[in-house]
Amino acid sequence: MMAQTAVLCLLAFAIPLGIEVFLGNLALSAFLLFRFSTAAQAKWRYFFSQCKQLPKLGKLNLFVLLVAALFKSALAPLILDNESYYIQTIKWINEYGFVPGLANFNVSFGQSSPWQVLQAGFNFHFWTNRLNDINGFLLLVCSVYFLLEFEKRYRDSKRFHWIGALLFFNALTFQFINAPSPDFPVMLLGQIALFLFLNSENQLNEQSKMAIILLIFITFVKITVAPLSATLVVLLVLKNKNFGFAATVGSCFGLIWLAKNALLTGFPFYPFAFGGLNVDWRMPDGLLQFINRMIADHEFLAIPNYKTLSLGEKFVVWIQFSGIDGFFNKGIVLLFLIAPFTLEFRTIQNYRIAYLFALVHFTIVFVSSPQFRFFLIDFLFLSAWLIMSICNKIKLQPQLFRLGYVFSAVCPIAIALLIDFKSFTANEHMQKSEQIELQQLVIPEPNSKNYEVGFETFTEENLKYYSPTPNFFYYGTGDGPLPCTNVNIIELFKQQLNIIPQMRTNELKDGFYSKEIGRTSTNEQQ
Repeated sequence: MMAQTAVLCLLAFAIPLGIEVFLGNLALSAFLLFRFSTAAQAKWRYFFSQCKQLPKLGKLNLFVLLVAALFKSALAPLILDNESYYIQTIKWINEYGFVPGLANFNVSFGQSSPWQVLQAGFNFHFWTNRLNDINGFLLLVCSVYFLLEFEKRYRDSKRFHWIGALLFFNALTFQFINAPSPDFPVMLLGQIALFLFLNSENQLNEQSKMAIILLIFITFVKITVAPLSATLVVLLVLKNKNFGFAATVGSCFGLIWLAKNALLTGFPFYPFAFGGLNVDWRMPDGLLQFINRMIADHEFLAIPNYKTLSLGEKFVVWIQFSGIDGFFNKGIVLLFLIAPFTLEFRTIQNYRIAYLFALVHFTIVFVSSPQFRFFLIDFLFLSAWLIMSICNKIKLQPQLFRLGYVFSAVCPIAIALLIDFKSFTANEHMQKSEQIELQQLVIPEPNSKNYEVGFETFTEENLKYYSPTPNFFYYGTGDGPLPCTNVNIIELFKQQLNIIPQMRTNELKDGFYSKEIGRTSTNEQQ
């Protein structure tokens, strides 16, 4: 998966990720499978032997997870970012690859997470617009890993391990699996990296190397996790003396990340403002500063005079949020307060180190942009740790623990059918209920929940673009034809920054630049 992501990113610099790339990838994968068939067969035999050792409830859990994941992946996504930029980002990669200055057209498209590049390589866009569900596949892979590692450790020690407690959080993780959110691999692969870190030995071994690869990869996918992953990588390097390995892996992913950012935004270290290139597609400094302020203040935009609040005052406001935000905000603080009283914290040094780095990561997230999705990796880890500690303390019967994770696999479908989302969020888009039907297993819902929305053509000098009508939310773009953005975004930056996006040539593949205008410029609707 990680190698695929790197290769597809490299290809996206030169060509669209269309059917030719898919067929070439398929042929190469078949060749490698044939070439290394002996090793592959050995891996599969080992995997099936591990599955056979699972207790009946463990096997039942795998079956329920598979069915629930298929149903959930087939539903229309609820995640708001899917409608603002996930779908459009992937469409650009499918049809053009990486486009110079794409951030000038829509600043959100400039992110183009490598995770969405991976999705673009496997979404069969040449056949259907219903299969942006790579997160569903990742959930199944990680859940199997969590389950097998938990059962193996319980057989050996007769003690519960936190890796198994992660299976209790399907009600949360399932909300991410039908949209290609890059927060999801950070959440799940981050847990595997933490698991390997906590179990790594003082020598260069496969566990420590895999932990380093995963930590670097999730940073490659989502830069917001860099404070946590970078510190853990440094610690692993110092402990295991594997600087050469970490430097090689980091350089491979890092160079791709820098080149991608440079091409899409003109800033190799995007979203950081330093090191901007002298190219015509470079984002204006004002646009970069504007979007960074919007991200930093995201949680407080509805608060009067939020710009005058001190850090302490922001914390008081933040901890009192209601709904989903309030649940996770209060929960993460409570978890940080409780964890030091657990047996593992008092007796195992690696747990204290992981706790410290999670706390540092959370602190940086809070100072920069305290959105709960950015600290879910910490929330899941600390929650699973606490569940493990309680279960071991009370000597819970293993069958009850297993019943718990089977029940949690059923929860996502029950939530989709029974929960009224109006009690959790005021966002009308997120309040839409999900309808589960058997036919969705054969024909999934479209990638956009707003697939019936029409699109209107607008013109800004040499740029003709599409915008949804009716406008289902301020930043919405849905599954519109390229080039598609929202007229609200164009007007916002026209009024606030006196800029409009323009095509660099007559071809979309050649990208965009931002043109300074006077305040008298008007929008000509066609």
